[in-house]
Amino acid sequence: MGTAIQIKDQPGSSIVTMLQVWILVLCGITPFLLVFGNIAPPLGGFKIHWFTNGFTTLLICISLFFLLKKWLYKAAFLGVFLVANVIFSINTSITELLNTLSGPLIFVYFIILVEKDLLIIKGAREILYIFVLTSMVPIMIAILQFIGILPFNIWAFNAINITRPFGEPIQRVNGYLYHASELANIAFFIFTILVIMLRRIYIAPLFLFFFAFQIILLIKSSIGGFLILTTYLLVCPIKFDWQVRNLSKIAAVLGAALVILLFGDHLMHFAVDKFLPDSTRNQFYLSPDIFTGRGRIWSIYFYGIAKYFSPMNFIFGGGFGASKHMFDLILPETGILWVADFTPHPHNEFLHLFVNGGAVFMGLYVAVFLWCSKVIKKFNRTPYRLNPITLIVFITAGMTVPISDRFVFWLAFSFLLIAFRLKSLSMERSSKERQIAMS
Repeated sequence: MGTAIQIKDQPGSSIVTMLQVWILVLCGITPFLLVFGNIAPPLGGFKIHWFTNGFTTLLICISLFFLLKKWLYKAAFLGVFLVANVIFSINTSITELLNTLSGPLIFVYFIILVEKDLLIIKGAREILYIFVLTSMVPIMIAILQFIGILPFNIWAFNAINITRPFGEPIQRVNGYLYHASELANIAFFIFTILVIMLRRIYIAPLFLFFFAFQIILLIKSSIGGFLILTTYLLVCPIKFDWQVRNLSKIAAVLGAALVILLFGDHLMHFAVDKFLPDSTRNQFYLSPDIFTGRGRIWSIYFYGIAKYFSPMNFIFGGGFGASKHMFDLILPETGILWVADFTPHPHNEFLHLFVNGGAVFMGLYVAVFLWCSKVIKKFNRTPYRLNPITLIVFITAGMTVPISDRFVFWLAFSFLLIAFRLKSLSMERSSKERQIAMS
């Protein structure tokens, strides 16, 4: 269990090891690369981190070929799905396909490494802490933006950083990342990783720091920060010890009060639309103002699904790239011109998955999360556990943004998996040392 590598007799093992080193290094510095790529001028129209993320994905695909040569028939299911997705597609974009699949591929790669005990333990531990440190870069930038020391835009940075929670536009803290949801996810997973890896004495101050940071996101990033905050307080994917549970109870009361105070009107709109349909809504399937105007956007896609989806599209989706195509196609038909300047995607994880990949693709996502939970349960020796309830993180975060497109989400989740593995090995080693000392 405690050995670093167990693939010496397998063909291509040296290649797999070398690739893993490169992949770990690139993944460890990715949060910094995301920040630098957003503020630095693009190269030929392409941001720097697009190249590094693409290179990382390419290395993972090569590594997966060597790791899964004997199990390629299992991967054939994904190939059949992609073929069916293209055949029955409304629109297909290679760029959108790669963007959607690159993050989950990283996650699957690290699940396989951990499950087959192929993780380079020493290197992974060092890279894990590098990832934590580089992830603190956008977090500290966001804090400095909040207190007015750093500007919201700098150099070539031009990402989305305006929100309208109550009609009036406010400037988002962004940490020089593309979207505030990336900040929220980084904070959530970094806190969880540190809880697993550090001593209990550090848990309370860590909780208070990251709780305060999520409040900043709530104040300056609106509903996205709130949804992550709710998950953070109530359904964190690890089973905390008594100290954190008590803090969570106190924070949950505060979170519930904030829900009522800041978002009661939105929730009321949603309830009215759900149970008391209003004929005056005309082409809107939902109240247009719920979740800071997303009711308009979701109505566009509900309209499009009802009009353009065949039975096979419900199964295999409209094709990767269908979400933008449907937005542009349906917008003039509905007359919901208020959202014409919005980024043309569903602004909801479930709509995003369903429009692009149908019920099959949604099922694949659930299967990957359950696989991760099963792998951790198999080796976990820590006092914490990762359950299928981890899906709640995915669900709440995905209410307003398609987080499967957020490369850093899958990266952070992968390092959480690594943290469980490293801590379990450390505890096993300590237990054996105590047994030897007692004998």
